[in-house]
Amino acid sequence: MVFAHPTADPYDPSNHHGFNHAPSVVLLPDGRLLAAWFSGPFEASVNQVILGSHSSDRGLTWSPAEVLQDFPHKSDFDPAFIADGERTWLFFSAGRWNRYPFVRDEVH
Repeated sequence: MVFAHPTADPYDPSNHHGFNHAPSVVLLPDGRLLAAWFSGPFEASVNQVILGSHSSDRGLTWSPAEVLQDFPHKSDFDPAFIADGERTWLFFSAGRWNRYPFVRDEVH
């Protein structure tokens, strides 16, 4: 998977998501692939979020990216998945200059 920000992105003219980093992919119980990565205008930005996209055709095509995690005024980063039977866990870090671990379950 390659993330690149084009010089003229009609969907992101303000460059809110010009920096994309640390992808993670998991096979969901329903057979879809789910990818997550962190994205923002620059690394460690407090506007940085974790985006996600899913594929139903083994990665040939992907849904438009959507926000999976966003703590306001904090940098959300380093997503990682663990699949455990019917449950998929999303682990990530968030903070400003300090790093605080968080976890969410029931990722769709």
